[in-house]
Amino acid sequence: MLLERILRYRILLPIIIFYFVMSVLTPLTHDDLEWATSYGTQMFHSFYETLNGRYLGNTFEVIATRIALFRYVIYVLFAVGILIIIQKSVDDILGKDRHPNYHVLLLITLILLIPSTIYSQIYGWFAGFFNYVPATLGALIILRYCIKLMNRGKLYWWEMCIMMLAALLGQWFMESITLFNIAIITIAAIAFYIKYKKHLKQLIIAFVSALVGAVIMFTNPQYIKIFGGESDYQKVSSDDQGLLSRMVRTLLTQFPEHIIYQSILILIIIAALLGFILYRSTLPLYVKGLLYAGLASAPLYMFFIRMPLDFKLRLQEAPVIMIDFTVAILFYLTLIASVYYVALSSRIKAYLIMLLLTIPIMVAPLLIVQPIGPRNFYSVFIIYVMIAFVLLRYLELHRLEWQWFVKVLAVTFASAYVIMFLIIAIADHMRIAKVHRAAAENPNLKTYHMQRLPFEAYMQRSSPETKRRKSIFKTYYEIPQKIKITFPPSNQK
Repeated sequence: MLLERILRYRILLPIIIFYFVMSVLTPLTHDDLEWATSYGTQMFHSFYETLNGRYLGNTFEVIATRIALFRYVIYVLFAVGILIIIQKSVDDILGKDRHPNYHVLLLITLILLIPSTIYSQIYGWFAGFFNYVPATLGALIILRYCIKLMNRGKLYWWEMCIMMLAALLGQWFMESITLFNIAIITIAAIAFYIKYKKHLKQLIIAFVSALVGAVIMFTNPQYIKIFGGESDYQKVSSDDQGLLSRMVRTLLTQFPEHIIYQSILILIIIAALLGFILYRSTLPLYVKGLLYAGLASAPLYMFFIRMPLDFKLRLQEAPVIMIDFTVAILFYLTLIASVYYVALSSRIKAYLIMLLLTIPIMVAPLLIVQPIGPRNFYSVFIIYVMIAFVLLRYLELHRLEWQWFVKVLAVTFASAYVIMFLIIAIADHMRIAKVHRAAAENPNLKTYHMQRLPFEAYMQRSSPETKRRKSIFKTYYEIPQKIKITFPPSNQK
């Protein structure tokens, strides 16, 4: 039975190999290099007292930058863990998985559609990966078991242990996800009480675990500095912009960019799938027309107005801000309305609407603390992947005529990533070897012009820009500090 179960998921082996190869080929960049120096040791010994409460994420980074095998194994475990929890969560909603190998291939294909802006700060940057991916995995585990408790009123003892561990340990990676975990368990407990007029002990235990983890995180002294405006990096307000005005501006500019337009490719797939299901429904023609218009709004605006007119660079102009926000909110609300009206079972509808409604809960804490960037919305992208995965499996696109197409896509995308990062790894090795050779041949060398790495849009600041970062870069790669390193201008906007 165990052997049969393993064979059904044999597709995980090449996926494990893929992520292992990617972890080996991905170079340490940006503050990965700093974590690998004495700074990381100092932070570890002080238990990150002057940094933040991301205790597990920071510890993973300290160890990973010193022990390469640890870095590779942890990278694989969490990357594959995201796949497995999505697969299992969707199985819970749609029933028994009869095509595990094909479905996992379909899922990895969807995940590889990740925008380069997010990839560069997650999979292409270990400091980002070790905080955001484990945090997202923990949140998805909690979400899955909250839904199970709502549906059947209890968990098996081993499921409860997993949920408690996720609720406790998952709090020490990312602040916004820490608050999300508490919020989602609280909402599940309230909903269960309203539905059944009684409390559920397992949800209370999960809530206590999450609360304890959150208290441990936020008792870190650095958060007092952040909310007091004493932090040089994270802030809740500034001298020229108060908290309320910053929240409004983030809501109107950064949220549409990161929630909708950044992930437009996966959203087009979701809109197309919903449109296809709508086409087969018996809704009145005018209702279909309105929903089609809403589903087409963001894609058409993105490719025919926003990109040609460079609206992304003009978000300080009030008319542009309002157009950008209006289209984004219209599209998001249409997604919810389309799920509600399409011919799906009530169980699937409830699940998809719940996933869409988790997004504002997940990102709400980001209104308060700045700066935020693409990496903060990795979990939003994963939610979109789950929605697309549910719709594709509901449509039963697992017939033989589709399976070959998915296999070709999965192999093509995976190969493209491997080839791209192989080129990056070779270029990284060569540029370090060249500067060492130049320093050895000319002891009086004062300035060295170093090349940028190719495909730098898929990594987090692979070429240091500031004097401090260049000093760390030289320390890590044992380049004499007296040599001034310069780089060509970046092609990234």
